[in-house]
Amino acid sequence: MLAESVLNALRAAVGLDGVSVREADKAFYSGDLWPRLLIRRLAREAPATLPDAVVWPRDAEAVRGVVGICREAGVPVIPYGAGSGVCGGTVPVQGGVVLDLKRMNRLVEVDELSMTAVVEPGMIGRHLENALNERGYTLGHFPSSIMCSTVGGWVATRSAGQFSSRYGKIEDMVLALDVVLPDGTEVLLDGTRTHRGRPDFTRLLVGSEGTLGVVTRVRLKVHPVPSARRFAGFRFMDVVAALEAMRSIMQHGLRPAVMRLYDPLDTLINRFSMSSSDPDAAGPGPGGRDPGAGGRGMGVPADSIGAFLGRTIGADLSDLASLLTGPMLRAFLSHPALLQHAIARLPLSSLLVIGFEGEGRRTRENLDQATDLARRATGRDLGAGPGESWFRHRYSVSFKQSPVFGQGAFVETLDVAGLWKDIPRIYSEVRNAVINRAAVLAHFSHAYREGCAVYFTLAGYRTNPARLGEAYDEVVRRALAAAMRAGATVSHHHGIGLMKRAFTPEEYEGGDRLFWALKEALDPSGIMNPGKVYPPTVPVERPETEGPPERSEFESAASWEHWTRGGRVVVPEVPEEIIEVLDLARSTGRRIVCQQARRPGEERVSAGARASGDRGAPEPSQEAFTVLDLSRLDEVLDMDPVSGTVTAQAGITVHQLENFLHEKGFTLGFVPRSRLLLSLGDYLATSCPSEGSPLYGTILENCLGLSAVMADRTSFKVRPSPRRAVGPDLMHLLLGARGRYGVITAACLRVFPLPAVREAVAFAADDAVVALSAVRTTLVRQARPEWVLLVVRAPTHLDSRRRVRVVYQFGGNRASVTAHLSLVRSVMESLGMEGEPVRAEERMVPHSSRARAVERFLPMKAVMESLADLAEVPAETCPEAHVTDIASHGATLRLLIRAETHVFPAALVERLSDSRPPEVLVAVADRLKQTLDPDGTLNPHVTGDGG
Repeated sequence: MLAESVLNALRAAVGLDGVSVREADKAFYSGDLWPRLLIRRLAREAPATLPDAVVWPRDAEAVRGVVGICREAGVPVIPYGAGSGVCGGTVPVQGGVVLDLKRMNRLVEVDELSMTAVVEPGMIGRHLENALNERGYTLGHFPSSIMCSTVGGWVATRSAGQFSSRYGKIEDMVLALDVVLPDGTEVLLDGTRTHRGRPDFTRLLVGSEGTLGVVTRVRLKVHPVPSARRFAGFRFMDVVAALEAMRSIMQHGLRPAVMRLYDPLDTLINRFSMSSSDPDAAGPGPGGRDPGAGGRGMGVPADSIGAFLGRTIGADLSDLASLLTGPMLRAFLSHPALLQHAIARLPLSSLLVIGFEGEGRRTRENLDQATDLARRATGRDLGAGPGESWFRHRYSVSFKQSPVFGQGAFVETLDVAGLWKDIPRIYSEVRNAVINRAAVLAHFSHAYREGCAVYFTLAGYRTNPARLGEAYDEVVRRALAAAMRAGATVSHHHGIGLMKRAFTPEEYEGGDRLFWALKEALDPSGIMNPGKVYPPTVPVERPETEGPPERSEFESAASWEHWTRGGRVVVPEVPEEIIEVLDLARSTGRRIVCQQARRPGEERVSAGARASGDRGAPEPSQEAFTVLDLSRLDEVLDMDPVSGTVTAQAGITVHQLENFLHEKGFTLGFVPRSRLLLSLGDYLATSCPSEGSPLYGTILENCLGLSAVMADRTSFKVRPSPRRAVGPDLMHLLLGARGRYGVITAACLRVFPLPAVREAVAFAADDAVVALSAVRTTLVRQARPEWVLLVVRAPTHLDSRRRVRVVYQFGGNRASVTAHLSLVRSVMESLGMEGEPVRAEERMVPHSSRARAVERFLPMKAVMESLADLAEVPAETCPEAHVTDIASHGATLRLLIRAETHVFPAALVERLSDSRPPEVLVAVADRLKQTLDPDGTLNPHVTGDGG
């Protein structure tokens, strides 16, 4: 129970009507829609724990006040959206204050130039989509819970919408967050900026389930409302063949809005359920039937199926939908293995639904290509009916579970994901693990180039209601364990909460050490949503060691021939030796330098001395530093052409890896030429969130898993997965952090087939702002070049040329390249831009020299303002400008000195200068460093303020 003084302080912070201690409110806020809690409620069991109070803030200031009060009083805080979570993520396991954010429900801003929206966390998803639609935009995020879930809940759990194959998951949409940290301070986390010497806090807060802070605003990408939407349905007699069709469609570069494959049992039940209210559900032909498909596309007559299964369990199954929604539920669930094995003997089919949305011509062309690929994989075209029916009923599944619980049974949905090579095994292993205990249905959705999600529906029944909870626990445990053994991630989009936290340490090997270090740095009082994501643990104190001996002992111990090079360089041959080096360095007082920056305008530590210097960083003393050279860790560990991934050690250079992939017919995609000679580890450790390609994405998006040795010698490993929702994505403690917290030893990356055709096109213009606006228009209209560059040429070098040059390069098959070129030409030529000569290139040759440069990623509005300002600079001093990494929401603006008379304009340099990060983030980064590397052994000269 809260002290009266704490309650009075809370009332002062949020108002008298913003605090409740009523028993009914506390009972209502004691959990979410986790089925395990529903089982307890149906058994009339009281909640295991209740909150001490419920608080409804109206703005960020009130949130700051509540969090500050609770921190001072040591009271837990549980951020709460709409309560639609299904994993127990809001259960107040230690009591405390439930912070319901639904009163913070405004669409704050829509920036039409940058195509972004700023939203408060309590806004219901359906309300947000309606508000955006009124302005001509869509978020593209459509979870089944859209009518009863909030933006903050989406961010907290890494939500996925039904159209994720086109628009991505919520983490792909988040550009920035306003967050109240556990100490009560509010900070802006900009996910588009570099974060030298700090973790990527934006990507760590997404998916953290309220354990690291409270989100008070979210900046999201938005898209134009599509003008057309087209669907198709296909019947497959083999699930693996249908999965091959899905893989082929994604790896041909198509991006369907939706692609869902239902296994035979899910197809059987859902098709009958739809047909009862939708006569057109089955496809073309009279009455919605596919002539020859046999019983609404299932392969055998419907009456025969019902009769056969009815004889199997001795019941009337004339309506198969009743297996999970009607009076036959208990009969089915009393004999789950018998009935499912009987169904497996029938020649039943699986339904694949595909849909595209966007411009009319593009959707038609894409659907035609997808149809061709599906037919090649033995799919039978059922026409638009199944897809259109799915679209009309796409939210119905969220309302079908209550009747199951009402009959004394349980139903649970498990969302896992895996690489294409593992998906068939994940499906079969989970079915085999639970088929004797529960009914198992599955559909495959959320498809990506390298894999997809498998969405299992499990239903079980016990005649003794008191045993239902035990049966539920056993079925879920078996299913998740089997999925992970087969290579799956434990959660694709539902999150972890209490339900799956026992499996999180297996997802992130060594991750418990990193998570608790992050909690200690951000939330030392442990007040933020305790008990979630990871099992509670007791930190083990590290034993004290004696003071450091003489440094000569390091030289003696590290003198093995395969380790040393030049006296101040250590060259391990296997990752395990890195742990030995760190141990040895710590015991002798040495400092280790590894995976340092070498980006344009920045400098890098090499061999204990600065090769060209890190901006503002203190120069390491040659006596004190030893370089950890990973050049012998240069193996390609795995090449998976089925999933389209490569796993390589960190010492291989990007150029070497790209050459290896070229021999196999693949490529990493777009890598800036200035970065080709970096090792893979250096590239990842100094990665920039915005650096990438419209076609290939960014290196952060394409890193699917990695291995590392942390500064405290913890071995850390993240299993590859197309997407995951397993708490904070701990890879972002290492990606872009410049080796401050650990050494990346290997990574799994997405790869792409080498383009069969490459073509480039260039245009000249006089107005840089108009030219950039035209480029943005082509990207919004789904042009996807390998790269696009806008150059504002220095006036002193213009001669007779027009000032602005725009270059696109496209790669792919002939049809796609031709379509993209046609789109670009139609936009550029309509604005009076002239064609210029250009030829396609592979960009596999590093730059021979570099000009002095300053650069930064800016919102699109700021880029256009900067280009307008540049036009006012006198010709004799005006530098050249490059606009790269162009996306609808922003781009990187780079200024280059090309002549002795050129100077950087002071106003633009100030805009492009990387301002000092908030002090609170610097302090958190420093505390994290102290926890993971208390002796400052690894890269101590890298600081949290960017030095």
